[in-house]
Amino acid sequence: EFREVLAARLRVLGPDHPSTLAARHEIARMLGARGQHEQAEREFREVLAARLRVLGPDHPGTLATRHAIAHELGERGQHEQADREYREVLADEERVLGPDHPSTLATRHGIARMLGERGQHEQAEREFREVLAAKQRVLGPDHPSTARTRTALGAQQSRGEGQAAQ
Repeated sequence: EFREVLAARLRVLGPDHPSTLAARHEIARMLGARGQHEQAEREFREVLAARLRVLGPDHPGTLATRHAIAHELGERGQHEQADREYREVLADEERVLGPDHPSTLATRHGIARMLGERGQHEQAEREFREVLAAKQRVLGPDHPSTARTRTALGAQQSRGEGQAAQ
C-alpha cells in the first residue's frame, strides 16, 4: 500500500514534496518492522538527506527520521552508535519540540534501551523511571507509549537483578 501511495505521490507531487518523503519514511519503517534493518537504515538515510535539503534540520519530520535511524542501528546491534545518534537527536528535540514532547520522550526511551543493551543497568533503570513519570504526566497512565515504557522498565529491572545475582 505504501509503495502505491509513493508511486502516486511521485507522479503527482514529485520526489521532494514533504508528502512523498513521508511515504518513503513509512516504507522504511515497514522494512524495519519486517526485520530488514539494514535496508531500512539505508532508506531512512536517503530520506534524511532529502528532508535536510527540503525541510531543514529542525523540522519534526527530519527529527523523526534521525530517531528512526538510531532505532535501526540499535536493532542491528550497533548500540554505541545508536546511543550517540539518540543523544544527538535528543538535544535537538529538546530545543525544538521541548522536553515533554512525545517524540522527545520516545528518544529518551531509546537511550534508556541502549543503556540497558550496553550493560549499564542502573542508569537504564533510572532513565526508564524518569521517562515513565514524564509519560504518565504528559500522555496519561493508559497511553500505549506509557505502557511500553512501563513494560521496558519491568524488563530492565529483571535484567538488572539477573546481573546482580551473577
